[in-house]
Amino acid sequence: MLDQGAQVEELEPYEPHENAPWTRSRAAHLLRRCGFDPDEERLRRAVDEGPGKTIDRELARARLPAPEEEIASAYRLSATGNIEPLRAWWIGKILTSDSPLRQRMTLFWHDHFATSNRKVQSPRLMLEQHLALERRGLGSLGDLLLSMTRDPAMLLWLDGNESRRGAANENYARELFELFALGEGNYEETDIKEAARAFTGWAVQQDRAVFRTTRHDAGAKTVFGRTGKFSDEDIVDLCLEQEACARHVPGKLFLDLVGLPATPSVLDELSRSFRRSGHDLAALVERILRSRVFHSDGARRRRVRPPLEFVAGLVRPLEGATDAFAVGRALQAMGQTLFEPPSVEGWKQGRSWIDTTRLLARYRAAERLTGPDSAPGLDADALCRRHRLPSTESAATFVMELLLPEDGSSLGEIVLEEACREPTPGAALRRSAFLVASSPQFQMT
Repeated sequence: MLDQGAQVEELEPYEPHENAPWTRSRAAHLLRRCGFDPDEERLRRAVDEGPGKTIDRELARARLPAPEEEIASAYRLSATGNIEPLRAWWIGKILTSDSPLRQRMTLFWHDHFATSNRKVQSPRLMLEQHLALERRGLGSLGDLLLSMTRDPAMLLWLDGNESRRGAANENYARELFELFALGEGNYEETDIKEAARAFTGWAVQQDRAVFRTTRHDAGAKTVFGRTGKFSDEDIVDLCLEQEACARHVPGKLFLDLVGLPATPSVLDELSRSFRRSGHDLAALVERILRSRVFHSDGARRRRVRPPLEFVAGLVRPLEGATDAFAVGRALQAMGQTLFEPPSVEGWKQGRSWIDTTRLLARYRAAERLTGPDSAPGLDADALCRRHRLPSTESAATFVMELLLPEDGSSLGEIVLEEACREPTPGAALRRSAFLVASSPQFQMT
């Protein structure tokens, strides 16, 4: 049962009422933030079922294991030694998965533990890190941190493979404290140096992490004021004991899901409940998704869409098929290359996604995804038949109500006017989709 903890108003469960009814736009907001933009069927179901059942279903789907054949296919692709097929495989999952929350969380953790194949140079190890993030992304934070500590791709990425007694490499200890678990300013330099000694001994051999006792510094270390012959697992446990750990990850997840920074009272309560739960990530995500602040008007359209959410925001609602390799190239032009984040800090979020060059790349991607020459792309005529859109006006209205259900600007009038100039409903749908995708409103989610 979900632990509601202290009565912080913003975190109390959202219940539809006269001043905050459950509407199509609120349902679309929920599905966008806990996954990607929904198609018409998924959106209507959420409207009919209400927020509680919708969240239950999304969480249940996210907990299901990935199909064995899907994993086997990825291993075959990774064996080519080329990261491009594996990148296309993940893009395909994002654009088609019935578990969008699982993919959304995997993306979040991929950015959080930002590891790049540019240095790792092993699609297989990048795949295995991906699968670990997918399996553990809604589990225990402690298990996730320890998994990443011993992850072969991470060992190569942050030079743990070279760390040994008497020559401890500090890279992983530093990033564990600063980026992964505690946040900047919540540790001392001596904590990093001492913790680095605890991480010695791990190496990568034949694509596996192996522990070599002869390379491990088994002496006493002092970390966070505690002294002992600490191992890597002990350091993770010490991180979890720090109050900063129970604030760092909840604060980052809250910002990603809600689109607003957590207020001090909200962060205090999320921290308390996160610690009480044993650092249960699923419980944390669930509490955020059910909260009043998540469903508030102020939380909608607050985040600039990262490129993948931009593409998924067109392909998934419009039920399109697309070339995942081509999407991968378009994402690179927009600044987001899966398995190759720019640094250990991950991708810069917010307005960094929409500078002049990257915004132009978005327009070009939208044109390719909605244009008549996209292959296989958007089958606009079939979509019109499926949803009984007999006129250019009905096609334009369908697109607006699906992609921007809460829009109250003059954009709808412009889209309708432009669409009605097209010769067929299918052409009107394409034109409408491109205009919406090119609008300032659609760059936000």
